[in-house]
Amino acid sequence: MKTTPVYLENDPIRKEMSQMAHADVVGALVQSYLAQDASAANRLIADDFSFTSPQDDHIDKATFFERGFPASGTATSRCTRSGATG
Repeated sequence: MKTTPVYLENDPIRKEMSQMAHADVVGALVQSYLAQDASAANRLIADDFSFTSPQDDHIDKATFFERGFPASGTATSRCTRSGATG
């Protein structure tokens, strides 16, 4: 008998995310970023998340939210799905 982990039962977004393709999770994260929906983004990003960019070197999840989310007003969406698989 297959059981659902408790953390998935208690969080419908994580439960849905566990059944999404990787590209769909990335797309949902971009949409939450553009919409400034930090709550949705927080549920999509793992607790051990590490982010690297030319300005940030391996920052953790908390630092990503401190630095990254206020900047989303300058971002534009150019996401495409070209042959991505989950």
